[in-house]
Amino acid sequence: MNKGFTLAELMGVIVILGILAVIVTTAIDRNITDSRYSSCQTQEKNITEAAKMFVTDDASRLPTSAGNNTKITINELIDGGYLDEDMENPMTGKLYKDSGTDIYVEISITSNSEGIANKDYTYTVKYKNDEEACQ
Repeated sequence: MNKGFTLAELMGVIVILGILAVIVTTAIDRNITDSRYSSCQTQEKNITEAAKMFVTDDASRLPTSAGNNTKITINELIDGGYLDEDMENPMTGKLYKDSGTDIYVEISITSNSEGIANKDYTYTVKYKNDEEACQ
């Protein structure tokens, strides 16, 4: 009597291994994507904090009225020493300094329900290229 595996048994094992490989690969890819998104959110917080420090040193860059938004580019923050020069965008792997004016912080004045401007400022990181945004 011959000892060994039949073709059907071998094919069954290969199919099971293939299914396991797909499940593991999908889980790893999801973890990498989630990690990039989380890192990008943290980078946006760092950029926002840098913009707040920037306008603390140069209050003339703050908007003066509602609807009069101002922009501070990534390069301005890097050149001013508010952001590290070799900080990378986790979504693209490119250095932020290479984005130039394509990434900026928009500062606006919030308004209350009656439309009266408060002196509370909203800082929003904006991207001209959607690939670079945290998605």
